[in-house]
Amino acid sequence: MKKKLSIIALALAFVSVISVSIGIYQYNKNKEIIKGCFFRKMYGSVGIVEGNEYLINMNMFCFDSNIDFLKKTDFLSFDNPDVFIKSLDITEQDKNGELIIYNLVFRLSVNKDGQSNITALNYNDGTNISVYKIGDIALIKNNVNSIYLQYGIDSLFINNNTNIIFSKENEEPFTVSDLIYAKNDMYICSYDKDMSFTPGKDLIYNINVDTSYDDRDIFLFQPIFVIKHENESKNYYFTPNMPICNAKELTFLDIREYVK
Repeated sequence: MKKKLSIIALALAFVSVISVSIGIYQYNKNKEIIKGCFFRKMYGSVGIVEGNEYLINMNMFCFDSNIDFLKKTDFLSFDNPDVFIKSLDITEQDKNGELIIYNLVFRLSVNKDGQSNITALNYNDGTNISVYKIGDIALIKNNVNSIYLQYGIDSLFINNNTNIIFSKENEEPFTVSDLIYAKNDMYICSYDKDMSFTPGKDLIYNINVDTSYDDRDIFLFQPIFVIKHENESKNYYFTPNMPICNAKELTFLDIREYVK
């Protein structure tokens, strides 16, 4: 099977905001000063159907702090032993006074089929230990019977709804029998099962996801579609190459309030 790189969260590149987690708060008379590095919390379910290496794109706020610790990737890890950081690219995205926004692209290796959740980025050099909360991202890996389909997709949720359009150019009929995604009490997903595709006619597949997260958080949803072919008993699995995203654009004032 030919491996391909699944690019997670490229839809977030336009988001000039991030973070929440640990930080150091200093007070000088009546002026509150924020100091530290923060990640915008990300939640959701990301499906992976081919390959072992993936990219995940995050943003980080640094208030009057250096990021030397990020350059020491040997000391970085996520809080799941089945998810490894292979490399990290760092780009300065924006700056406003003491606040610098960085774009971080982690190249990950997921070495376990099934669900692997990451909720924190850890730094441990043997002397200094730091934990940066990043939310709760479920990576669901399924490398069995992957299938390629032509499709189009909405990159955002609108009123909790999004559509994936299976193109009429697909040559064989099939049925979308179900979705695989991480179940979570913080969001409710509804969709139709057993929807049939016929070549020559687009199939518009609607997904509704109602979340109860803080609307300043980021929500990602990249389900695995369970595909059945006529007169075949086995299932095939398909996922879009990028997640659907809910990401409110924040002002610098929003960011300061968010990380407090």
